[in-house]
Amino acid sequence: YAPFDDPKIAVALIVENGGWGASVAAPIARKVLDYWLSPSRNTANTLMAGAAAGRKAANEAATAAAAKTAANGAPSGGTAAAAVASDAASEGGLGESPDAVVKPEDLPPEDSGDDNASSSSDSQDDAATADGDAP
Repeated sequence: YAPFDDPKIAVALIVENGGWGASVAAPIARKVLDYWLSPSRNTANTLMAGAAAGRKAANEAATAAAAKTAANGAPSGGTAAAAVASDAASEGGLGESPDAVVKPEDLPPEDSGDDNASSSSDSQDDAATADGDAP
């Protein structure tokens, strides 16, 4: 647990094929704790918290506007979505810890999915041939 006097984080590491834990996991745990306790990280999180508060205020304003529109007799389909957005904003604004978010440029390339489409059309052709129908 860290920091010792007022714990905010608990670290557990599993290193696959890592040998004995003290020689492999301890240096990784040290880097995690050094990052968590670094003053520069705390400054960045303060700036991000300010941005999240701004998004929360914008979401609350949108929810209030949607509720006012629904009260005036307009369809209320958007009110539920606005309420969900407001609930998500009140739970922290970002939905995930900013430390756990992967930058878009670090994501692996997406598969186009063409392999599945061609295999399904091939299976349909095979089924038509098996029934005696020629394409």
